[in-house]
Amino acid sequence: MAGLGTEGRGGFVFYAAETDISERFHKKVESMRDRSNTSDFSMNPPWPEPQNLAPAALAPPMDSRESFVADAVSRFNDDEFFAAARWEAARRLLANDDMHGGPAAAEMKKEQNTYIPNTLKRPLPPTPGIEKNKPSAQPLPSPDSMRILAAWLLTPREAFIPPSERQAAYLPNALPIGRGQTISAPYMVTRMTAFLNPAPSDNVLEIGTGSGYQAAMLAALCAHVRTVEYVGPLAAEAGRTLNELAKRRPWLRTIRQRTGNGYSGWEEGAPYDRMIVTCAIDHIPPSLIEQLSPGGILVLPLGPPRVQELIAIRKRLDSEECSPGPSWVPSREIPSLSLPSGYDAADVYGNGTRVVFVPFVH
Repeated sequence: MAGLGTEGRGGFVFYAAETDISERFHKKVESMRDRSNTSDFSMNPPWPEPQNLAPAALAPPMDSRESFVADAVSRFNDDEFFAAARWEAARRLLANDDMHGGPAAAEMKKEQNTYIPNTLKRPLPPTPGIEKNKPSAQPLPSPDSMRILAAWLLTPREAFIPPSERQAAYLPNALPIGRGQTISAPYMVTRMTAFLNPAPSDNVLEIGTGSGYQAAMLAALCAHVRTVEYVGPLAAEAGRTLNELAKRRPWLRTIRQRTGNGYSGWEEGAPYDRMIVTCAIDHIPPSLIEQLSPGGILVLPLGPPRVQELIAIRKRLDSEECSPGPSWVPSREIPSLSLPSGYDAADVYGNGTRVVFVPFVH
């Protein structure tokens, strides 16, 4: 279960079957490769080495596409073409600010006294007196963004997509995975993951396993991931994919799966520091809120089946009397949330962007 698109990128972005998808994808990747050494992106490699990944996850090379692809092929037996496409897609996700959590996430970190300023910004205008055509110094990405980037690079999206759609793995679209479900577009997965930004020791619950891709990305960041899927055959396929990948990616062995009703959460593993719902839902299940730990965050697409908002819910610490910052609103001020006091809500995109996800099934 996953997202179909957003409204904030020139209209809704949906997957559509195309007979020439393979040719179009190859042309797009080759075009990105041709520009790989130019300054058309705001973030060009080499990138800082990420810190604090999951215990068994070793960061990939971050200095160049060539070294990354060589490592992916030798260490994981990944396909060279798809590894290169993954690298180029990462550069575009960085340039579009899809690998940081936005103002609300930054305010939360500041409140916890671990604030790292977001430096994913375009270069500043030239300083007066300095030659206009002199290139600006490249800004450094934030450490949090580098964690999300590493998780993205370590997770082969193509492995979670049916062979008939695999050539489109790194296009900015949701793709069908069977049983009426989809795998979310790359920018949706990284945006939601970045907002959660789980610490290596965090306990994370995902509702809606789908292909298993989101759980795999989370497992590269933290050692405790549980995921629930309602559709039995889909859960079984995801399990087979994860087990196969875990032969060379040992951090995936920590993922625990369950087939059943995600509406009830997973009580045996509670409380959870982070929760993510990857299917549209028109209200927040009380059981999920009850299983959220103090300071914990739940991200979900909230709204009717046709269109939703990507919302974050945070449970306050016992010592907190107010919200972490201006991007967070006390949940009691939003009647549609129907939450008790002690919770705050935030718009993950920060600008009212509407999203479209496959409806929740329970």
